[in-house]
Parts: sequence; C-alpha cells; structure tokens
Amino acid sequence: MFGEFRRVLKPGGRAVIFQMTATDWLSPAEAAFMWPPAGIHSASLDPQRFEAAITGAGLSIVQCLQLHGETRERLEEDGVAASSKQLLRVSRMLRNRAAYEERFGTVAYEFMLTDCLWGVYQMIGKLNPRIYVLSA
Repeated sequence: MFGEFRRVLKPGGRAVIFQMTATDWLSPAEAAFMWPPAGIHSASLDPQRFEAAITGAGLSIVQCLQLHGETRERLEEDGVAASSKQLLRVSRMLRNRAAYEERFGTVAYEFMLTDCLWGVYQMIGKLNPRIYVLSA
C-alpha cells in the first residue's frame, strides 16, 4: 500500500494520513469482537506494524500527532454529544439485542454496535486516532 505513495510522491513530497490505532487498553477479546463486523484487519490498528509498513516502503514519518480522545471531547463540549449518544445506543442495544437482531438482522446489529463502540472507545482511550505526515 505505501509503495504506491512512494511512486506517486515526488522526492521531498508529503502525504497526510489519518489512521486509527488500538492502545494497550483494548483487550484482545474486545478487538476480536469489534473487528469482524466492521471488516477491520487487526494488524492495521497496530501502530508499530503500521509505522513499520510506512518505513518499509521507503517513506519517512515526519510527524505523528496522537489525538487520543481530544476530538471526541470537543464534540461533547460543543454540544454535539456524539460519544454520549453512542454510549446510550450501546446500552440500549446490549439490553435489547434480540429485538434489534429481529428488526435488522445479526450482521447489521453487530455492525451498528461496533460503530457505536468505536466512538466510545476513542473517548475512553482504547482507540487512538493519529495523523501522520509522511515524506518520500
């Protein structure tokens, strides 16, 4: 994947990548539950493997900004309350799984639950969004 960046970028050129990464707070059991419904390969959220793929393709990491829960905190402070709304949905979905599965199907239920947990997990530090600046 990063080999394509190297072919496209001119020498000294830059690329900006937003990447979600897992933290040590995310248990293997949580990852095993969340990744399949969202079609996520676990290696793509491992920051060490992700960064090794970048450097292995001959690119340099100029800067890495770790956002932690800051974007989610801002949404709460601005009144958007995205994480709060997702947490409410998670509570209701867990309590009423059978009703949701009957209405939407198991695959859709698990995807919706994963989507809601995605934001909550950012807020509580299990997922850490990062912005990478790369150079050819």
